Formats: sequence, structure tokens, C-alpha cells
Amino acid sequence: PMSCNCRSGPHAIDHSSLLHTMATARAWQAPIEMLGQLLAEQVSPPAVLVHAPNSPRSAKRLVRDTLAAYEAQHHGDVRVSHVSPLVACTPRLLYTQVLRQLSEEADSCGDPSTFLRHAREYMRPYTKWVVVVNDAERMRDIWPEHVWEMWPLLAESMACHGRVMVVYVSPLAWSAFRSTSGRTISTSPLCIRVPRLPREDVLQLLMEHVGNDSSTSRIASQVFYDAVKDTVRDEFELCVLYTRVWQALQAAIEERGSKTTATLVPYISEQCRDILVRVVPRHVGPTAWLLAGADPHLTRPTILLEERGGGAVSLDRRGGGRG
Repeated sequence: PMSCNCRSGPHAIDHSSLLHTMATARAWQAPIEMLGQLLAEQVSPPAVLVHAPNSPRSAKRLVRDTLAAYEAQHHGDVRVSHVSPLVACTPRLLYTQVLRQLSEEADSCGDPSTFLRHAREYMRPYTKWVVVVNDAERMRDIWPEHVWEMWPLLAESMACHGRVMVVYVSPLAWSAFRSTSGRTISTSPLCIRVPRLPREDVLQLLMEHVGNDSSTSRIASQVFYDAVKDTVRDEFELCVLYTRVWQALQAAIEERGSKTTATLVPYISEQCRDILVRVVPRHVGPTAWLLAGADPHLTRPTILLEERGGGAVSLDRRGGGRG
């Protein structure tokens, strides 16, 4: 896909309030502003791919918040629809969900020609319509080829060039968008890449996530990040995992009564290695991992069952088999 460098227009979105609330604003300010500039253009591109290989969850939030601000600034003139192949998994569900976000009067729709006709009709009161396709990579294996191949050309199919824009959000590059038969789409969207957060931003995010910015917390976050950064790249997953490491670390600090670096670093490194082996591949869930840390004698079957609320007793503890 082509990359896009846009100039700020007179109607560009003010992102200051949105960015002020985000610890990661420094790294992601450029993608947000670029999307805002594309929206502010009088003639918008027909399709845009927000490529977030490391932060798909955060990219969804960035796109949603940016479009909400844009829609609020142009109340009554702009319409935004959100759809995901995971929710709208059939053509009828897809067309109906998109049309009903465009107009409350929309009826159920199951074929492309009817969808395009109704979309043109319902869009007349608006100057611009933005359709967001979240989890866009799942189009390939859920939607029929003729359905997902039409979306980059939606503006052309509706004869609404510059007024209709489809925004894809995906961790995959456009080159990976092939159908199950291996076909690709000749039309490529503009690409906005959401970069990986710098180390300092991630460390700040981890400390804010646990609500502790002490020197001890900073040491813990540094050792944790350096241990898992090559395996876990999604900052949401990093925060989830770090919360578990921090809870286990707190218990160890209280038990040992020590807060020295020499004591903390080896302990955290051991916890991180264990998380990489068991929690990241989901052999054990976070709750089960905490149980195992509290009672190292728990066996894996027991941990898994207790995580599901079964309160099970392991075969080893019962001292025998089923008989």
C-alpha cells in the first residue's frame, strides 16, 4: 500500500484533549493526526489501512476516538459506521448492520446491489460517510470473496467519490490480504502505520497500570520488559502480564521484607521466564499462574480446573487414579 503524508488543513481535528489522556501520546500522535487530516480533506481517499502490527487493540481505540471527535465536530454532516467480520459474519448481517448505523429506517438487506442502492439513498443528508472495518484480516476467511473485495471500491460503486471512506484496522499489512483461493485486490488503500511504543513509553505505561511509580516499580518494569519484549510486543498484553508479575513480586517483598535491587532483579527475572514458558502460550491462565506462585505444589491439572472455578483436587493429592 502507499504511505500517506498529509498537510494540515483548516478543519483538522483538535487532538489535544484526546492525546492529553493517553500515556502513549508521543509515539502515536503522528498516526492520529494523519488520520484526522485525511478525514478533513474535502475529497477523502476511498480506503485507508491502519496497520498496527504490535498494538491492534490500541489502534481500534485510537480510530474509534478520533472518528468520534470528528463526528462530534461535524454533527449532522458526517456519519460513522463500525463493523467487524467477527460480529457481522454473513453478508446479510454485514449489510444490515452497516445500513442501520447509517439510517434507523434501514431494513434487512442481503445482496450487494440492494445494499449499494440503499446506501446511496441513506447517505444523501451527509457530506461524508466513514465505514470502519475492525479485525479486517478476518474478512479473508469469514466473508465471501465478492463481499470483502468490494469494500476498497465502495466509494466508486456508490458513485460517491471523495465522500465515502473505508478504514481498515488490522495487525497485518495489505500484502497479506489474500482470499482463500490466493486472490489479491488490485486496489491498495493508503497505509497509516501505528509504530511500536518506545521503551520509555512502555515502562511508563506499565507503572501507571499498577498505580506505582516508585524506584522499586521502575526496576521491576525494566527487568520485566527487557525479559519479554522480544516475545510479547502488544502493550495491552504486556500490561496484563506485568500486573501478574507485580502482584507476585509484592507478595515476595512482604514475605522477605527486602526491597534491595540485588534481591528483586533475580526474582523478577525468574518470574518473567516462567511467564514466557507458561502464561504467554496460554498453557496456564493468569489466575492459575498466581495460584501456582502461592502454592508451588499445585499440579497443572489442578491449576487449570481451579481457574475454571471447579475447586478440584489433583490426582496426585488424592493419591490414586479414578478407581
